[in-house]
Amino acid sequence: MIMIMKMILNPHKIFSFLFSFQIYFCMFSSFLFNKSNKFIRNFTKHLSIMTGIQLNTILSQFKEYAPLYLAEQSWDNVGLLVEPNENNPTIETILFTNDLTEPVLDEAIQRQAQLIISYHPPIFSPLKRLTQNNWKERIILKCIKHGITVYSPHTSWDAVENGINQWLISAFGTSKN
Repeated sequence: MIMIMKMILNPHKIFSFLFSFQIYFCMFSSFLFNKSNKFIRNFTKHLSIMTGIQLNTILSQFKEYAPLYLAEQSWDNVGLLVEPNENNPTIETILFTNDLTEPVLDEAIQRQAQLIISYHPPIFSPLKRLTQNNWKERIILKCIKHGITVYSPHTSWDAVENGINQWLISAFGTSKN
């Protein structure tokens, strides 16, 4: 399942979208609707004055919500995985996905997304080359070609307070860590 977020001028519309987003994509609901709603306030503050948000602003908000040091450092690959060739571009469209596959990337290109948030990192093992012979390598090459940034939060979103781990354990009627 993927979600597209189009940056808009009216911050009230983004709240409506985020509410729908929570219903349809519960994996990211704990991120977007944490207790303080600080991310939403910061996000919509920027929306009210421009048609997009600078990439560095988005990345700093992600890192503030779920610092990368929370990720499983011994094996996970989180954070900014594919950086655009333009320094700190304005992001107007974000695609959220669980896994970045070739069809998902094709949709991101079709929708002119500048940023893909892929929960699972598309680059997990070290790459020795970038060729057209492997689908993961093709994804990275195509992102670079189209100037698409890729960010993966993975285990940092799992470990954060009110994150995915706590959301999963809530199914068992407990909120204890």
